[in-house]
Amino acid sequence: APPLTPPPIDATPAAAALPSADEEEEEGATAEHPFGGLRFVSFDAEELPRLRVSQRRHQLVASAVLAQRDELLAAYQAADRGATGELPVDMWEEETRRVLRTPPMLLPPMRCFLLGRDWGGSPTVRYQAFLGRFRLAVPQLAPLLPYRDYLVLLLANLDAKRSGAVSSRQFAAACKALHSQFGAAAALCAKPEEVLAAMGMAAGRGSREGSI
Repeated sequence: APPLTPPPIDATPAAAALPSADEEEEEGATAEHPFGGLRFVSFDAEELPRLRVSQRRHQLVASAVLAQRDELLAAYQAADRGATGELPVDMWEEETRRVLRTPPMLLPPMRCFLLGRDWGGSPTVRYQAFLGRFRLAVPQLAPLLPYRDYLVLLLANLDAKRSGAVSSRQFAAACKALHSQFGAAAALCAKPEEVLAAMGMAAGRGSREGSI
């Protein structure tokens, strides 16, 4: 049999030809190649910062609801004169905004996010079910909730490489700094190993350096 001769380097198989601009779809295009397909997706890069701001606002409001569930429940029950367990949406929004001290324009765009898919645009809100959507995955860490942002800030400052990880020793130092600052209110931080255990982690789990 004659020896196989490889094609020239600049030879392009017919299957690898890129589609013309007219063939590309507005939202993206697929280029077929001998080894598979490549998907190109177009997006507006200027929209990304706005999206991050929106996500951060949602996170802050959700955290505020979680931290003030008792205050919100008391406000809802006081407004619910008939003890029906429900409030009109506008009244729910007014009480929520008053307790959380949020700007008037902030909550309306977040209704679906806060109330969940099951709400479905109903004119009333079952406030017990609403508050039930906001709960800690690890209830043992509830005492640390008011100090979460402080802890994250301390860890971020210790993470000089911006890797998203700190050493076990650094994590322990951040916890002890919180305990030193807030005393008995952050008593759980006096024992960083218990914080890690509550999160289902052991000190040093994940790498030889003991990063977290």
